[in-house]
Amino acid sequence: SPINAPRSEPPGELSEHRVLASPTSALIYVQTENRARSYVEYGAAEPLTHYHRIETLAGANDRMLEAKALLGKVSVLAVQLQRPAEALEVARQAEAMIQSLGNPPRFAAQLELYRGTAHLRAMRTEQAEPHLVRAVELVQEIPNQTHLRVIAIANLLAIFHARGQNEQARKELDAAIALAEEHMGPRHPVAGSLYCNRAAVRLELEEYEQARADIEHC
Repeated sequence: SPINAPRSEPPGELSEHRVLASPTSALIYVQTENRARSYVEYGAAEPLTHYHRIETLAGANDRMLEAKALLGKVSVLAVQLQRPAEALEVARQAEAMIQSLGNPPRFAAQLELYRGTAHLRAMRTEQAEPHLVRAVELVQEIPNQTHLRVIAIANLLAIFHARGQNEQARKELDAAIALAEEHMGPRHPVAGSLYCNRAAVRLELEEYEQARADIEHC
């Protein structure tokens, strides 16, 4: 059914949900503890609509799901919509929810990453750096989170590059690219983005041949 269509929620607590979303549309799958009760919602949506919807579905019964929705909203506001002030306001709500859940490491790492990204979008590199450093530290303790780790490193590298710390940026990029290629493959979009970043750094270092080689992987 359409995402915004009125409906009565199926009885029982949510046991599973999946969201496939683009900036303009979303597909939400909902499954309750009663396996016979499930449904799919779909349709055009603003970037935040599907997260508002998940919060509604979670209600007061599923704080874990509500925390995921809040983190999703912080990410969309910081990255897609580039509204850092709003992102940081929602981040404060997410922090309180995450603390009430005992600070699950993955949630804590995501929160630090998105907070750092929000400050970075607002050109506040000094405020962004401690959040991004903490995100990298936290995600190293979590298995099977290579994607999150690489993104955290890439955002931290943007600070090094902005400061002209290009030797340090290149060193960290070498490690990030190796990590991305090992766990995601050389043609993964994240790996391609890292190659583009390293090309920019190498141009600053006047390493033109190496930069050209990196650009071929973008």
